[in-house]
Amino acid sequence: MRHLAIFIGDTAELILKGKKRIDLRISQKKIIPYHTISVGDEILLKKSGGDIVGKARASKVIFYDSFAKKDLEKIKNEYGKYILMSDDFWEVKSSGKYLTMIFLEAVERFVAPIKFRKKDLRSWVIV
Repeated sequence: MRHLAIFIGDTAELILKGKKRIDLRISQKKIIPYHTISVGDEILLKKSGGDIVGKARASKVIFYDSFAKKDLEKIKNEYGKYILMSDDFWEVKSSGKYLTMIFLEAVERFVAPIKFRKKDLRSWVIV
């Protein structure tokens, strides 16, 4: 399956440079990519308001259902250096209910970014 993931700030660049190796998606409801992404799926990397700049493949996927704040703290302590999110992110997301951890591999920057117009606010789309 192929997915389009939208990233704010310099997050897509951090993935392309190999610094961010895990993408973490946390939500209040069961929204994609929760239980819709699998190992081997391709993820197109799009900058918010910009172009698709590269791609990656999911090498491992972990889902948490109704996790506790202590679970999120454990994830931060164990994987935080690969997730690379601010303390504000962790605090805001601590009230989430559904978590998807996507380990990234085979990261590739596109020579020429792909133009893609997306008008809605979704941060993840199955394409």
